[in-house]
Amino acid sequence: MDNTLRLISQVRHAIQRYITEALVREGVEGIVPSHGDIMVHLFQHETQTMKELAKKINKDPSTVTTLVKKLIAMGYVERVADIQDKRANPIRLTEKGKALKPIFNHITESVFRQLYQDITEEELILFRKVLIKMYENLTCQQGGLERE
Repeated sequence: MDNTLRLISQVRHAIQRYITEALVREGVEGIVPSHGDIMVHLFQHETQTMKELAKKINKDPSTVTTLVKKLIAMGYVERVADIQDKRANPIRLTEKGKALKPIFNHITESVFRQLYQDITEEELILFRKVLIKMYENLTCQQGGLERE
């Protein structure tokens, strides 16, 4: 029996556990890996609407709303008034949120260093190609799972 899906899931969970433990070691509590995509995207693009965020990080708008509400409650992001479009709901990082950027960068580097240990560049290139192909097989073909 092929255990590929189980292995992919185990790697994903191990990465999430590694990140969560690293955040706690850095004194960052309350942030979990599912907040990471939002935070990283806001580090790169100061202000984003919920709709833009959902599209960029490939999550349902309702999921993004829930995650953002938690980040707001923790003081890492805030809503910004949009005079042009009151429905846009733009958000941005607070100073507290911006202060996490060097911590996130350090943890990201640490994750990749640990993850890629004893793996050659050629192996990584092949692995990425296979993952991309698997993703495309599920999302880009007729009957795929891709959301619009």
